Amino acid sequence: MTDAGTTVSIALERVPESAEGASAAPADSPLLGVAPARLGATALSGLIAGVVMGVYMHVTTGVVPVIGALYGTKSLVVGVLTHEFHSLVFALIYAGLLTLLPRWWRTTWIGTAGVGAVWGAVLWLVAAGLVMPIWLNLVGIATPVPNLNPNSLLAHLLWGTVLAVGIQVSRRWFVS
Repeated sequence: MTDAGTTVSIALERVPESAEGASAAPADSPLLGVAPARLGATALSGLIAGVVMGVYMHVTTGVVPVIGALYGTKSLVVGVLTHEFHSLVFALIYAGLLTLLPRWWRTTWIGTAGVGAVWGAVLWLVAAGLVMPIWLNLVGIATPVPNLNPNSLLAHLLWGTVLAVGIQVSRRWFVS
């Protein structure tokens, strides 16, 4: 990191699609993947979930600018942009996690929403509850560790559920 800014780069390997839209990698292959169309739908769903969660958090607690402080400036705009970036990354990880689960969990509304809610709770515990407060302390903002706020848990459960619903909607009506 320099005074000029921070650059983050993510590279995702393409995996051929099967007829069901899932990875065409053999079952015994160490290569797991998500079809490109599903990645796009997941990315969009993650961004929408990030907006919903961000609005909820800003209206109820006003903490969104603190997210920007992780990157050097306590600004609403930077907080929103970085929150959306985090939401996108965690949504893509969620899509990868779904490929590891039995079919019912990744294809049904209840299964996908349940996994989304659990993923949101894990992010609340690890990312928001431990990593973020440690990071904030490192940049000079005193924060208790762990920081397990119940309102933040509700926001992360909301995020995971909205993400899962978005993925199911895209699967049902847009991406086969």
